[in-house]
Amino acid sequence: MKYKLLKPKTLSLLGAIICVLLLISCDKDLQNMNNVSFSVTLPDDQNVIMDEEVVIIPTVVYTGSDDISYEWTLINKPNISTYTITDSKMESSIFSEKVLGSYEFSLAVTTSEGESKSDQIIISVVKEPIYLSGKVNEPLTLVDIYTDPSCPDYVVSGTYTVQSDLEIEPGVIIEFEEDAGIYVVESGSLHAEGSLSQPIVFTGTQKIKGHWKGIRF
Repeated sequence: MKYKLLKPKTLSLLGAIICVLLLISCDKDLQNMNNVSFSVTLPDDQNVIMDEEVVIIPTVVYTGSDDISYEWTLINKPNISTYTITDSKMESSIFSEKVLGSYEFSLAVTTSEGESKSDQIIISVVKEPIYLSGKVNEPLTLVDIYTDPSCPDYVVSGTYTVQSDLEIEPGVIIEFEEDAGIYVVESGSLHAEGSLSQPIVFTGTQKIKGHWKGIRF
């Protein structure tokens, strides 16, 4: 069998072709890496009632081909709380607690290549407020039930019509559901006087302009 030896010029040309092909392949791999999207977003901070169960579902965007893993961490909690995360490796996390206060969670999502993205959320456990609806037909005083400013004392549902004397003590926080409001008719009165240290707060259950109808006389 005879072998034909390649001339030096032919070898140089062949080597150049191989180098070009390798460069093209590397460039495509680099472009693919640069085009990979990776982000982790948790829901907005929120309040939950004692013992209310909430599922924290993240929005994870990853267009790469590597496997990804999840790791939940409880960053902060009230000192007297014994709450722990049951399964920190799950994509979503279930939370329920009796102890009032703020609980801060972090979720880290990591690829098999070691790249990681994370986000945090604060969930505040609050008490169940007293709901106000219908009419006030006899003198009524609304007292400051909860000292925690994140816990509303009362929630107004619909139109709360005041036909008698309604007094609101300092420190009271009243939230209004959508399109809810207070209407004080001619036979009624409303007395609300707070202080710098104990302001009276009227706000919506959602912090959106126009969410509630206000107070009318």
